[in-house]
Order: sequence, then structure tokens, then C-alpha cells
Amino acid sequence: MKNRRLFHINVTRQCQLACSHCYIDQDIRDNSQSMSVAKMQEIADVIGDTNADVHIIGGEPTLLSMDTHKQYLLILSKLKNSKIMIVTALQNARAVKVAKLYQNIATSYDPNARTQINNDKWLKRCKELRANGNNVHISTSLSQSVISHGISTTLDEIYQFGFRSVHLAAMVPTANALEETPDPILTSKAMIESAKWVIEKRKTTQDQDDIFVSPFDGLLQGMSNYDGLRCPAGESCVNVEPNGQIHACVAKGAEAKDIDMSQMQSIEAQLSSNAYALEVAQHNRSRTECFACEFWTTCKGGCKVLANTHIAKNSVECAGFKTFLNYVKEQAL
Repeated sequence: MKNRRLFHINVTRQCQLACSHCYIDQDIRDNSQSMSVAKMQEIADVIGDTNADVHIIGGEPTLLSMDTHKQYLLILSKLKNSKIMIVTALQNARAVKVAKLYQNIATSYDPNARTQINNDKWLKRCKELRANGNNVHISTSLSQSVISHGISTTLDEIYQFGFRSVHLAAMVPTANALEETPDPILTSKAMIESAKWVIEKRKTTQDQDDIFVSPFDGLLQGMSNYDGLRCPAGESCVNVEPNGQIHACVAKGAEAKDIDMSQMQSIEAQLSSNAYALEVAQHNRSRTECFACEFWTTCKGGCKVLANTHIAKNSVECAGFKTFLNYVKEQAL
């Protein structure tokens, strides 16, 4: 994603699920509005020729109608320098119908968040989309539950499902997700376990060239170029709420106190505002000791929401997961 700008377009925050690791407040999920087609056009006008990764997210974006998504795509398809992706839990048949409209689909696997029956249905939907020619990308949140389930076990399951690429995402510790947010040292250890799984799997399988588990493999390809551990807000990420309000931090729109229902400024005006510039600057701030760290260009201090929690402040590990980065460095030598 280097030299590309990330746009998270929250077309709705509504969701029919109530996952314990979700960073969005339940009140937001229950009462969110949907994004108008006119607002999507405004966003597209701002993106223009920018090299961008555009993620259609929520909540659950497939709760919006097929017709609405077709109108969105009519607009987004004109962004020639952008990669468009929809992010969906694929928890019902309707989600598949909507997802098929998008070439690139991101979904998540959490072995503990759903019943076995629902996981089986999720896998069937993933296979249907792949058979249809869609690109299906898998991620797993490194929650307390997933770590307890076992990272190697989780990766084995994903491999058995037929997926060879997966992204392991550190938790976004908003108030709603604090109970599922592990101590950073546990996250580092989980990432190290994933790296050891990759190394061992490549020794024992014939499709080793297809296996890609990030952040480990992304870092191996170039630690200074990989931005998966950096705070997206510090990289001038743009998170757009259904009403057009923007934040730099994905966690910002997850709590009711951050949503301004009377917001009337254009997206372009907000991006040029002192408020947005200040938010980006705040997420670029790190502890003094970070600047002397050899991994500074890789993590930039990591997630600032995590760094400011009591979980991180009381940990022997930093929010940039230095223990894990040291392990990757050893493997690269």
C-alpha cells in the first residue's frame, strides 16, 4: 500500500452481528444511517486520479440494496487508479449476491465468533464467490479468543479451507473491544507463532510459493516498505462516515461521541481543515524512545489507540510489537 492512500468508506455502520471483538459501539450498529449515492459521488470526486485503496465497509455494507451498490459501483468504476474492495462478514445469502458485484472481497474468519453451522455456511459462500471469479481475501483479528483458540490451529483451519493467504490484524482497542484486546506481548507472541507456522508449512507442502501470511511475509519482503504495522491515521487515511463526516482514525467513528449528526461541511473542506490535519498529527506522535528504535520506520510507534490504553502502558511490549519485529529481523539475516 506504499504511496497509495487508504479510503475507508462506511456506507453504513449497521450490522446484524454482535461480535465481542468489534470496535464499533452497539448503539452505532443499531442506529446508523446509510450513505447516499450523492455522497458517494462526492467522495469519488475527491479521490479522482489519486492512487488509492478504496474499502467499502461498515458495519455490514451488504445490508444496503443491490441497486444502491450498483449505483455506487457505477461511480467507483471511473476511479482508474483505485483498487475497490468490499469488506463483508458473508453471514447470509444476500451478502453473497451483493459481494459478487465487486471483484475484490475481504472477509474475516473467527473460529469462536460463530457456530460451526454458520462457519460452514461462511466457507460455502467463500467458495461460491471464488468459483464465480471473485478475489476473496481473508483476515483474522488477533483477539483474546483467537489467541486462546491457537494461532497455529487457526492457520491450519484456514489452510484446510483452501486459502493460502491471510492477514492477521492486531485489535483496535476501543471501549467496545477492550475485553478482547490482548496484552501487546501476547499479540507479538501470536505473530511469532504465525511466522513459525509459515516456516514449517513451507518445508512440508508443495504449494509453499502460494503461502503468504502477513504481517510476517510482508515484513520479510522489506521491513521499511511494509506499512501494515503503522497507524493508518498517521499515513493520512480517510475514514468517511455515512453522513460524510471524516476521521483519520478508523476507531474514531466507532463511538457515538465522535459522530456529528449536524455535520454539513464538504469532504474536500474537511480534508483541508485544521481539525483533520491536527488528528493526523496526533496519530504521528510517538513516545520519545520510539525515535531511537531501529524499527521506527517500520511501525512508526504502531496504533496510537492501543498505545494510549492501560493495556499497552502496563505491558513489557510496545504498541509497535518490537519483540515480533526482532524475530522477523533474525529470520531475514
